[in-house]
Amino acid sequence: MNKGLLDTQGTIFLLLYLVSLIGVGIIALLRSKEKSMQDFYLGGAGFGVSILFLTMYATQYSGNSLIG
Repeated sequence: MNKGLLDTQGTIFLLLYLVSLIGVGIIALLRSKEKSMQDFYLGGAGFGVSILFLTMYATQYSGNSLIG
């Protein structure tokens, strides 16, 4: 018998995952140093070149996956 993609266990896992993502967001909000748009967009300008490289790589990989 073929079960659906989201049976009871799948639904519980998905809900736990979403709750954990919301929890991480709340923790990040409480730990943020500034409450300005600059802090939101630039992360307080404290990431450095390595995070910039990883961001550009992820963007390029995503574009290649979408187009190619």
